[in-house]
Amino acid sequence: MTLVTCPLADERAPGEARGGSELERPRATKDEGAGGDGAARLGSPGGPLARRRLGAHMSIAGGLFRALERGAALGCDVVQVFTGSSRRWTSRPISDADLAAWEEARRRTGVVPAMAHASYLINLAAPRPAAWRQAVRALGQELERCRVLGIPSLVLHPGAHMGAGEAAGLKRVARAIDAVHAERPDDPTVLLLETTAGQGSCLAHRFEHLRDVFGAVAAPARLGSCLDTQHLHAAGYDLSTAPAWRAAVEAFDRIVGCRWVRAFHLNDSKRPLGARVDRHEHIGRGHLGLEAFRCLLTDPRFADLPMTLETPKRDGRADAGGDVDRADRVNLGVLRALEGRQRVGARARALASAPLAATGPARPALDAPPPRPDNAAPHGAPPCPATRASRRS
Repeated sequence: MTLVTCPLADERAPGEARGGSELERPRATKDEGAGGDGAARLGSPGGPLARRRLGAHMSIAGGLFRALERGAALGCDVVQVFTGSSRRWTSRPISDADLAAWEEARRRTGVVPAMAHASYLINLAAPRPAAWRQAVRALGQELERCRVLGIPSLVLHPGAHMGAGEAAGLKRVARAIDAVHAERPDDPTVLLLETTAGQGSCLAHRFEHLRDVFGAVAAPARLGSCLDTQHLHAAGYDLSTAPAWRAAVEAFDRIVGCRWVRAFHLNDSKRPLGARVDRHEHIGRGHLGLEAFRCLLTDPRFADLPMTLETPKRDGRADAGGDVDRADRVNLGVLRALEGRQRVGARARALASAPLAATGPARPALDAPPPRPDNAAPHGAPPCPATRASRRS
């Protein structure tokens, strides 16, 4: 995948108006398409603000190939998957039959498996040597499964320092990545470090953390970043307005560099700005709001990157067969209604308030495992293990 490059941030104050900015420069045209809500579209159909590569995290229940079929039924361009269990240190080997079914489904559906998500048990910042070595071995196994399946990127939460301090934790993360890369010098899969909410002692909630790891590893070209909108919001980076979006992206470009961005996770937030709690919400129904996603989906700097939902699932039976999860369908519809828009329109607002399921309570996105004492760098509901008592309300 080609890396995108942001223009360097200029000397204006964050949010200061500028003539002909990235969001304002393309000519607005009246939208005659679905919805007819009168919101103007930006740019031409074939330009940098055309259809984005959108999708969702899909379950592999019933076989790896089922994730691609579910993505096709949902209308995904791309999907994210676990290639094995997210709750155990080992997974069933990928058999020849598994691989044949996966490749056939990939040809038949046209859905691109843009990225896999690594197990939440992996903690590259673990201070205990045995736990650190176990995490390194597990990451190597994850990369091998991606290589076999032809998945170009692996998303990873860097880890939790468990009270040892951020600087020490970041050094261990860089050492772990170097150890894995040294064992797999020709591995084609790019490792994407995901931004986190900063819950407990989890690292990567500050842009500087990514910068420090990228600057410390021996093979930085084999790394990239995955920006999670909910995690950024929870970590204190405001994305909710156009000026705030520009300021946050310019800060990332100044500190890290937008050339490192390879993917996005699209999630609204159940908690307010800076809460440091990882709680995903459906698009447009949380504290981020629709404008944040409109800004992302009209930003030409990220036009070619895969973007996947990790919002809560509503239909408990969806993964067992039949129709896809209705909540995923609604959330993708909201995102499509925001693509290329100069402002949030009535169609996007209506979809963002549409029913998500006929019956049944929501279940957590991706079903994160319970925390473990020395090796967990968890996602979603569980707090970082070493700081369970510091969980914020």
